[in-house]
Formats: sequence, C-alpha cells, structure tokens
Amino acid sequence: MMVKNTTNAIINTNKSPNIGKTNKTGSLPVSREINAPAYNVEIKMQKRLENLLKDPDFVKNIEKSVKDIDMSTVGIERKPDTLNEDACRETMINGDDNAALSFRNGREIPSKLKPEAKEALERYYNAADNIAKGGKKVFKEYNLEYAAIAAFSTNELADERAQATISAGNYSKEDYQKIKDMAKELQDKAGVYVAIDTSLSTLPLITTEGNWQKKLYENTDFSYNSIEFSYNNTLLTLGGNRLNFMADNKDAESIWINLARGNYKNDNEVIDALQENGYQQIADDYKNKIYISGADYDKKDGELWKATVGYTPGTGDTSKYNDLRKELFGSDEISFDYTKAELDKAYKNAPAEYEKLKKYPMDREYIKSDDDSSNSADKRVQALRKRIAAINKQIHEIKATDLNQESKTETINNLEKNIQNLQQQINDILEDELKKLQNKLH
Repeated sequence: MMVKNTTNAIINTNKSPNIGKTNKTGSLPVSREINAPAYNVEIKMQKRLENLLKDPDFVKNIEKSVKDIDMSTVGIERKPDTLNEDACRETMINGDDNAALSFRNGREIPSKLKPEAKEALERYYNAADNIAKGGKKVFKEYNLEYAAIAAFSTNELADERAQATISAGNYSKEDYQKIKDMAKELQDKAGVYVAIDTSLSTLPLITTEGNWQKKLYENTDFSYNSIEFSYNNTLLTLGGNRLNFMADNKDAESIWINLARGNYKNDNEVIDALQENGYQQIADDYKNKIYISGADYDKKDGELWKATVGYTPGTGDTSKYNDLRKELFGSDEISFDYTKAELDKAYKNAPAEYEKLKKYPMDREYIKSDDDSSNSADKRVQALRKRIAAINKQIHEIKATDLNQESKTETINNLEKNIQNLQQQINDILEDELKKLQNKLH
C-alpha cells in the first residue's frame, strides 16, 4: 500500500475479471466510542460496504457484470460492455489500475480477438517473447512505454476529478494548477514521470445522500500525503499536499529532485538531507506537515507490467514479471535513465496506446449458442442476488445492535467471511462457464 496518513482506512479487494479493485476509501472519523485502532478500521470497512450495498446501482452493477460475462463466455453473440471499468472509476480507482484493467479482464476470456484487435494488441501480448529476444534494451523500452501510459491515465483522472471538485466549490482552479505545474517542473528536472494521486475522496464514509459515486469525484482529496514509485522508479505518484509543499519551498529543489529520482528510501532520509544541506526550517516544516512515518516508500511493479508479462489468467499470479526482471538484471531494485526527449516522446504516444488498451481487449469473436447452457449460470446469479441481500441485512443488524466490542468484532469477522464466500461464488460461476466455452472451442 501507499505510504499515507495513518488515519486513512484501506480496503484491498482481490482482482477479479468481473468486479474491479477499489484501492482506497475516504478518511473521516466514524462516531464510535471505540479505542482499538484495528477495530475502528473494521467499522470503517463495514460502513463503506454498507454504502455500496445500499446503492441500488452498485448491486445492479454486480449482477449485470456477472450476467454479461456469463453471457459472453457461453457464446451468446454479444460484446461485454465496460460496466466494470466505469464502476471502478467511480469508486476512485487509481490511474495505473485504470490503464491495465480492460487488458487484464480481456485475458480471462478465451474467445479469439478480432483481427483488428489482435493486430492492435500484438505488442502487449508478445511482450515477454519480445523481451526474451531483445534483452535489457527491449525491457527498458517497454518500461518507458508502460510508465508513460500509466502517467497519462493518472493525469487524465486527476484532471477529470479536479474539474468535478472545482465545479462543486470544494477546490480552486488556482490551487490545482499550482500542484500540476509543480509536478511537470519536477518531472522535467528529475527525468521521471510525476503524476498527481487523486485516488482518495474526502467524502464521509457514512454519506448516502444523492449520487454517492458522483460525490466521490466532487470531493477528491487534494491534500493527500501519498508517495509511490512504480515502473522501476520511472513513475512517481504524489499526493497534492507533497506537491504543494515542494512548490512553496523551491529553495530545496535539489532535494525534491533527488526524492523524485528515488534516492531517498523514506521521509527520515529526506529530513536528514534537508538538514545536511542547510534547510533546517524546511526540514522542521516538512516534519510537521508532510512526515508520516519512518516506513520506506512504496515501490510497485506497475499494473501494465503485471497484466502483460506477469499475469497468469485465472490465477491472479503475477510472479512471472519479477522472475523475468531478476533474470535480466539480477535484482528487483533497478532504475533507468531516460532523457527528457525520450520521456516526452513516449508520453506523446501514450494517449493512442491507452485507447488501444481500453478499446480492443473485449473486441472478440463471440460464437452463438443454441442450447440452454446458461440456465445453470442464471440460477446461480439469482442465488448471488439473495446473498447480497442477506449481507446487506446483516450489516444493518450490526449497525442497529448495541453489542459490546468483542461481540461486534466477532460479527464483523463473520461478515468478512460472508463477503469472501460471495466473491468465491462469483469466481466459481466464471470458472464453470469458461470451462464450458473452452470445451466447445476444442
């Protein structure tokens, strides 16, 4: 997870071809007189899920998403829509996940790509083979291309969410332009992509009025302290608060450039560097306004690497990418030097590649089915609906009861098991229907 304010609750759900991943939730305190931090997080998780399940559109999305994929895999002549991606974006998916989501979902469908789609995505499907032939040089080229696409996706979401937040009167155009300019300035001087993290909303977890998903965008948190490196230190994603601080303290520009290049492991090393270079006041302010903990900064592989090279459909295993990188470079800790011209060129190409990755993965030759093989899946979808209703009822019972902490903790644990069972039911439906289609194709 990202290094962030410790008051923020985190929800991590396993990736699935049907239901997207929500990375973070809001961070307002819940009015419960409970002192145990872990339990407070559980309460926040429960309330977040409660909001989702109370939203009829969300329940409808789950059911429709499962139905759509079932229909396509049993051969009904219909292209699956992009419901999953749209729902995920509304729940504040981050830019990296957004860039890879459609491609990753497409890999779960055994139907053949149409010729145009196959040609458009050939470079991505053959990434591992191309790297095996071209070695480190080709790996470096792919790394730059993927980082550029992820940066473009992150910036696109930032602009979209900033506009919504500004229009709602919750942020100013000037403040957004300030951190956006700082990100671009730091990018040009550090030789890495720098993007703004907008994956967290200030919306209270208990908010249920109006269009809740729309309100997420209108309450995007631009005071976030997050910091995350990805694509082998080629993409740095920063919360607005860090960028604002850097913009206000450009005297320490050399420190910010070293930070962007991955030369510091954590905030402690940044503070030490500020002090050693004579920026004592900035170091004190950094400690008070930015410093979170002594934990090392988060370094991620990058979702496009995992989706194209490291992903084994149906398993969630992404270890192949790590094995490939270590085989080539002998380490997981690698960085690349790209010129400004190389970064700019790759970023200029990113929008077209981003559109390919969103458009073509689901463009497949679905065969028509003349039997009733989907009847079983339809019945299981009905069972899934009942399960969702049962979990929703259980959440309301937790909210209404005045149990002691131990009892509520036990109830919430049982709820989490029920959620896991629900996810397993979804996975079982997909697995069964995929097997049926594979048998037909063979």
